[in-house]
Amino acid sequence: MKTIKCLLPILMFLPLLINAQTATAGDTDTDAKVVKMTGTDQMRFTVTNIEASPGQKIKVILTTVSDYPKIAMAHNFLLLKAKADATALANAAARASKNEYIPEDKKDQILACTGLAGDGETVEVTFTAPKTPGEYLYICSFPGHYAAGMKGTLTVTNDKNPPAKVVDSENPKGKSESTGLTQRTGIPFEIRQAEEDTHPLLGIMINLEQNMAVVQAGIWRGDFQIISEAANALVNHAKIPKREIEKIRTVLGEEGLKNFVAADKYWHSKAKELSQAADEEKMEPIVNLTAELIQRCASCHVKYRAPLRDSPKWLER
Repeated sequence: MKTIKCLLPILMFLPLLINAQTATAGDTDTDAKVVKMTGTDQMRFTVTNIEASPGQKIKVILTTVSDYPKIAMAHNFLLLKAKADATALANAAARASKNEYIPEDKKDQILACTGLAGDGETVEVTFTAPKTPGEYLYICSFPGHYAAGMKGTLTVTNDKNPPAKVVDSENPKGKSESTGLTQRTGIPFEIRQAEEDTHPLLGIMINLEQNMAVVQAGIWRGDFQIISEAANALVNHAKIPKREIEKIRTVLGEEGLKNFVAADKYWHSKAKELSQAADEEKMEPIVNLTAELIQRCASCHVKYRAPLRDSPKWLER
């Protein structure tokens, strides 16, 4: 098992190192609460909530399972301080590829972190939970992952009932609670909204896949509100960053890029029609448009996925 610990700088004059909240090489983890989680190609942690008592020792073990090479898909674990600016940190991390996407100028906002884990690799970190009760965000800082929703919460509480000693992503108790759409309807998906104006192509495709699944679930239930919400998310998906547009041009050529853009525009126009049909509660055009969108999206995906995925130019950063 590959083990990587992220050592954060500490002030050399602190008198009691045992109280440091930052993970250090000296931490012992024999008495730590163990949290096992997986990082997926859907840019999600399989454990999105960790409970701890103030000052409790925690050991996070993160394994990545992916169909992509490490340069294209890898995950890490960063626990942030309560007032950290996660968006600014994630943006800075995207420019820190030589340091496993841990930005040096933001380390004062990080309580604990791991290195990167590619497919089949495992990283871990042991740290002491903050003494102040509250919620502390943890994220993956690989480019685009936090914006795609790869995050979770460490909840520090004085609850007299001690949290579980081991949280495993294979254990239902280790999984996040249902929220939003799942809680309202029982549909095992959530609508994925674009959180930024631009987003890596892989994340856009994952969002589209999940939102199309929600549309189909809405059709089965005859729920026009669900269809409308998911259709609007399809219409308002993020734009591909300029750097990736240039990569598409390099890999597919000028004509290939032109066809790629035309396919996206056509798909976008049909998504708008789907949204309108949902608002008007017209099921027949909803079904027809959904079928066309699935066919078009699948066809485009099959046509362009392999050339882009397998090109060394696409994997360059």
